[in-house]
Amino acid sequence: MALNHLFLIFLGGGMGASARFALSTWINNQNQSPNTFSFPWAIFSCNLIGCLLIGLLYGWLKSHHPEWIHPLFITGLFGGFTTFSSFALDTQILLQNHAYLLAASYAIGSIVLGLLLCFIGFTLTS
Repeated sequence: MALNHLFLIFLGGGMGASARFALSTWINNQNQSPNTFSFPWAIFSCNLIGCLLIGLLYGWLKSHHPEWIHPLFITGLFGGFTTFSSFALDTQILLQNHAYLLAASYAIGSIVLGLLLCFIGFTLTS
């Protein structure tokens, strides 16, 4: 991997994480619910917006784009905004290539095992 790609990922990732923080803070400020266990609208919104944006950009740039676009925007910006968008894109690419069993295994496995590992990690440290 070229050093300039790492810099572009770093730059895009910083912008994406900052955008996620700004949007989720704004959403949380709009939803002043006194209930601590309310639906997490902020990250839910970031995940869905990130999925839409990564799909739009990937579809638009799929065939012809400069080499620097993917590391800056796909991996960096949207990866920093939400890794869920990268998960969604990987699943979309598997579906697009008619690898339905792999797509289902990847999607279900990521969600179920991710939740399980989060629970195990939490249990081990608390």
